Amino acid sequence: YKDIFFKSKDGTKLHGWYFKNQTNMTKGTVMQFHGNAQNISSHSASLVWMIKNGYNLFTFDYRGFGLSEGDPHPKGVHQDALAALKLAYKTHKGKMKGQGKFIVIGQSLGGAISARALRDFSHKEAVDLLVLDSTFASYQDVAFRALKRRAVSLILSPFAYLVVSDAYSPEKHFEKLGIRTLVIHSKKDSVVDFKNGEDVYALLNKSEKNKTDFWVTEDPLHINFFSMVNKENQRRFLFFLDNLEKPGLHLAR
Repeated sequence: YKDIFFKSKDGTKLHGWYFKNQTNMTKGTVMQFHGNAQNISSHSASLVWMIKNGYNLFTFDYRGFGLSEGDPHPKGVHQDALAALKLAYKTHKGKMKGQGKFIVIGQSLGGAISARALRDFSHKEAVDLLVLDSTFASYQDVAFRALKRRAVSLILSPFAYLVVSDAYSPEKHFEKLGIRTLVIHSKKDSVVDFKNGEDVYALLNKSEKNKTDFWVTEDPLHINFFSMVNKENQRRFLFFLDNLEKPGLHLAR
């Protein structure tokens, strides 16, 4: 990988990694928005296999994660996401000369961050596919459901709507997103409840502008679909990417 340092809108210094495709033919660029825990040193492992299958990979850390400076807060992370999207797209356009697919993959928290950022991204029409893996539409709802799931925190669950802000949730923006989207969620996800994935799919489907697929799994682990050990899932996804432009291909749940 190559270390990438860049700045957010407010000047916060951010860090990312760029992995170059290792095959003879480059099919496009994948941009990763990772989840809440840890940083790119662990999260990149779930997608780095794509560089052996024709794709460049760009991944970065939000402020306060990994080598990125600052402290995370909703407005700042939103600015980080826009800065990263701008850089990833500029790199993709420069290296690919306008050819190849530009794919955004948001995992868990990264799905909510990427979907909201794309609403404000000036080149969102260039995004060939948005993948929302094990994510949610509302910060308040995901906090409420997480607290409600456990007996010890059940009594505190209503406070999620008081202490958690939805100012940068993608919920109100899904209908106008207008990007081809693939939603992936496991019925057995113990971190982000499956109902969250159903909500995301339903909100996207409110508009005919959003062509959306929903892949449902039974994986007991959170954001494990693209894991290095899940070769069949990887093959299925690569086939899906190769056939994005073909009319009538709609791999539903």
